[in-house]
Amino acid sequence: FRAPRTKSQSLRYNWTLVEVTSGLSSEPIALADNTASILRMGSTLLKAGNQYTLSVTVTGRSSQGASYEGLMSYSIDVNGPPTLGSFSLSPSSGTSMSTLFTYSARGWQDSASDQPLYYSVRYSTGGSSGVATPVSLAQSGGFYLPAGLDRYNYSVTVTVSVSDRFGASSVRRFSVRVLPSVDMSTLTVGNLSNIAASLEARMSENARSSDLDANLNLITGFGQELSGSLSHLRGRSKSDDDSRSLDTAASSFASATRTMLSQIDASHAVAVGAVSDVLDAFHSAAGVLSSLAEEVTRGGHSESTSSDELSSVEGMASKIHELIESTESVSQSELESIVSTSSSLLQSAAAIARRGVNGTSGPRVNSTAIGLAVSASRRAARLALANVFVGEAPISVRSPFLSSVSGKYEKSQLGDVELSVSAGNSSSSSSIQFPSTFGSALSDISDDAEVSVVGVNVEEQLYPVTGNFTLGSSTLSLSVYNGTSNELSVSGLSEPIVMTFPFPANGTSNTTCMFWDESSLSWSSRGVSGSVYVNVSTGIRHVRCQSSHLTDFATVNLVSGSSSGGVTPAPTPSPFPLPSVDMTAYIIGGAVGGVCLVVIVAVSIVLVRRKRNQYGRSARFAFSGEGSRRGGAGVELEMGGGL
Repeated sequence: FRAPRTKSQSLRYNWTLVEVTSGLSSEPIALADNTASILRMGSTLLKAGNQYTLSVTVTGRSSQGASYEGLMSYSIDVNGPPTLGSFSLSPSSGTSMSTLFTYSARGWQDSASDQPLYYSVRYSTGGSSGVATPVSLAQSGGFYLPAGLDRYNYSVTVTVSVSDRFGASSVRRFSVRVLPSVDMSTLTVGNLSNIAASLEARMSENARSSDLDANLNLITGFGQELSGSLSHLRGRSKSDDDSRSLDTAASSFASATRTMLSQIDASHAVAVGAVSDVLDAFHSAAGVLSSLAEEVTRGGHSESTSSDELSSVEGMASKIHELIESTESVSQSELESIVSTSSSLLQSAAAIARRGVNGTSGPRVNSTAIGLAVSASRRAARLALANVFVGEAPISVRSPFLSSVSGKYEKSQLGDVELSVSAGNSSSSSSIQFPSTFGSALSDISDDAEVSVVGVNVEEQLYPVTGNFTLGSSTLSLSVYNGTSNELSVSGLSEPIVMTFPFPANGTSNTTCMFWDESSLSWSSRGVSGSVYVNVSTGIRHVRCQSSHLTDFATVNLVSGSSSGGVTPAPTPSPFPLPSVDMTAYIIGGAVGGVCLVVIVAVSIVLVRRKRNQYGRSARFAFSGEGSRRGGAGVELEMGGGL
């Protein structure tokens, strides 16, 4: 909750929270910090099914010394999960991906305004997890499970849940024993191709009956079975026949992945809240394709190209882009899943590209498709800012091949902004610092207008080499947005944006910076300069880049003796042109005693798999408990945004 800043520097805040029972208010509930402009409440403070009144009193003093006071109250209805129902699961044991397990969820009730009710099943082997049945309206169904781990006596935890349309859920966990379909002590590479062939055949059959839910379950479960089998075979010497079996397994799994992709309707997945389930399946598939490619590369005897596997990865990247383009809200946990899955696709594409035939280089990853995954991560990072207050700490998400950072600011604050985005698996990061005059470049936007800043670092070059130079290891994409909607074009800055990159592993004394020019489809140094410097305190080298515009940046190593390395030379700086920006500013105000005093209480509830905002004088909060209402247990509240 937030009572936002105003021009007055002497405002004082006092928050109170009371529980309302049968229309009567109880004694105020103790709040940890009730005098700050932003109030954050602990997750156990509110109880499911109860109603509360939250109030904030703001006092201030005018320049003439007169005192003024503003008051606003907000009614909060705390939503509880569905109740009175039961869950069942059978059988209690079985064999990996061949025993059909069935679940039933009967008798669950909730108020009419909270319906419909959604059901889903997930599982965990102790080493990995996945979707058994995606979110749907079905109160019963069947699914298959991968084997548990031998160190846990092959136990698999199955979680069945029911949730209302606001995301409040009741769950029950079952423990079942799932044995592997193949004795690991006698496992051969030939078993892998048999497993993948079985997956391909079963998914094709499901596709004929349009059963996407079953195929999401199969691709995840079989994927984990293949991954487990590969880990057992890793390090063993392999014959030519083994390499052919690996080729066959990779081709069959890629075919199964494309079957799954052909069934996914992005808009439908978003509408029913199944995006997380789809991302889980993609993450699993990308990991299997990566592991298979790495094993083929180690064997060095591949006799087929890897174009089938690469097209599957590119198809998943394109589908992620469709999913994110079809959604208007992203929670931070969903953002983490999107970035993590996109990172897995990049890692898989890189492994496949290294595979080749008989030791030769494989096909280069399609930069357009990978660019779509990066674009999806960028959009998701921007949408996640809808749940963040202006000036709050930026959201950072780190994964091996892709990382993001995003923050929301008033235009007048941009000159003070410095962001840091992680650089892959290393402990280093790239920093971004805006000049003090950056806000003036957005001349058509009021000083208190909201601006979102998003940086995405990808540990893979999105674009080809177009000159006499070599590229560093990563690409940094930097963009700013009008609120959280339209991207703003920024160029011709009088003072540069400063970016600091880790010194690349292939760096030289001629390392500098460039950007990708979309108009010429080539790397250019126009408006960009770079230099290598050493941190005096640490002795670590960095590359400092300065740019008069926003785009995708990278470090490059010019060929020794080449003045430009085939790079477009930087022109003589021209007078600073102000960009044209189309912006609508939204201003909410109120006057008390002739002096404007704004007190806005904003609540945005981010729910698991779906989000609903209740605007006006009341809001719903989603509680998650096990079996039935359990007070404040399992409450998760994320607050942000504005009313």
